[in-house]
Amino acid sequence: MLFDLDDTLIVSDLDLRALKRELFGRSDGPILETIEGYPPDQQPALHKKLLDIELDRAKTARLNDGAAELLDLLEVCGIGRGIVTRNNSEVVEMVQKSIGVDFGVCICRDDAEPKPSPAPTLLACERAGVTPENTWLVGDYVFDIESGLAAGCFTIYLDVRGEPLPNEPHLRVAHLSEVTHRLRALAG
Repeated sequence: MLFDLDDTLIVSDLDLRALKRELFGRSDGPILETIEGYPPDQQPALHKKLLDIELDRAKTARLNDGAAELLDLLEVCGIGRGIVTRNNSEVVEMVQKSIGVDFGVCICRDDAEPKPSPAPTLLACERAGVTPENTWLVGDYVFDIESGLAAGCFTIYLDVRGEPLPNEPHLRVAHLSEVTHRLRALAG
């Protein structure tokens, strides 16, 4: 089972709209793509500032409600887990250490083209030794679902904001406990 990180498996004090305003002076558009739209000589400084903010906010990370129970069930059932995130690998390492959880396979923006591309999801499946068709991907944002669908995964949208999606996931849930319940039912 693969997860998005921010606002899916973990929550923190990271406010993406505020982060965008701090980086760009406005709060619209995806962060990584907005940085790529800047002149090449300005991009390294923006990436550095983004990483500094992410590392600072990672200090406040904690498991999302229902995440511990779901991760425990995956362990009991012998189901591997992993992360597919647009975060930097340093951030993911810091979060794993601070909350004391091994996320398993972790694919970050410095490992593959970021979501919504299917590339990071496919790489996570490859590294975990599973096929996308036998993998669930849980995420809270359109890019998570787009990546999972394009890779061929069973997609689960953690719908915490009530946002419409251009392509429907296989399943919509309001809480991670619903994923746990579904997995328990399948495990018998």
